[in-house]
Amino acid sequence: MSVYLDTSVLVSMWVQDAHSEYIDHWCAGLDEPMLVSNWAAAEFTSALGARQRNASLTPEESESAELALDGWLAAGVDTIDLVAADVSLARRLMRASSTPLKAPDALHLAATRRTGATLATLDRPLQRAAESLGLATVDFGAFG
Repeated sequence: MSVYLDTSVLVSMWVQDAHSEYIDHWCAGLDEPMLVSNWAAAEFTSALGARQRNASLTPEESESAELALDGWLAAGVDTIDLVAADVSLARRLMRASSTPLKAPDALHLAATRRTGATLATLDRPLQRAAESLGLATVDFGAFG
C-alpha cells in the first residue's frame, strides 16, 4: 500500500521547521511507496509563497525547496494527477461531511480515497476528517 503525502508533510520535508527532523526520520524508515499528487505539489508552491510574504522564508530558500522537491519527484516518487472524479468526490465530501472541509483538504481526501493509500498529514483536522471517512492515516502523535 502507498502513503499519500499531503502538503504539510512535503513542506516539512523541504523547508526546515519544527517537524522536519521527525518527518525526515519517518521517511527514512518508511517501507511503503510514497505518493504525491500534482495538487500537493501546487499547494507546496503556494505554502512557500505564503512564507515568503510573511518573511519567514527568503526567495532563495523558497527556490532551493522548489528545486529539491522537483528533483525528488523526478527521481521516481510515485505521482498522480487529480482527475475530474476527484473534484466531484471532493465536492460530495464537503457537502456530506459532518467535519467542515475546505476544498484543498477535500481534494487530498479524494485522492487518498481513490488510490487506496494511507494519508500522511501533520494537519490534525484533516487527519480527523480522513478517519471519520474511514480512511487510514499515519499517526504522527505529538508531532502532528
